[in-house]
Amino acid sequence: RAAARYLRDLYLQFGDWSLALAAYNAGKGSVQQAINRGTADFLVLSSRRLLPAETRSYVPAVLAAVELLGGSTALARQDDIRVVKAETSVLYARLATDD
Repeated sequence: RAAARYLRDLYLQFGDWSLALAAYNAGKGSVQQAINRGTADFLVLSSRRLLPAETRSYVPAVLAAVELLGGSTALARQDDIRVVKAETSVLYARLATDD
């Protein structure tokens, strides 16, 4: 549960699930430093190699797993995570804000 809350906090800080996952993997400082040198677009940061190689692989892998699982029950308890459809038609896990 602590990890889910931390991921929610990262999303609130960066405003993007890809960046939140990148920060979860590489650390907030690494992602913020990359943003300061480039843009707040994960794909651009990744293509410019401003993020660690492991993170450039981790984020798409997690997003693909969420899409393949197709629902929150495979990820966590229903009341902890809801799945919402993003503009890119990729499913992103969004943490429930109510405890």
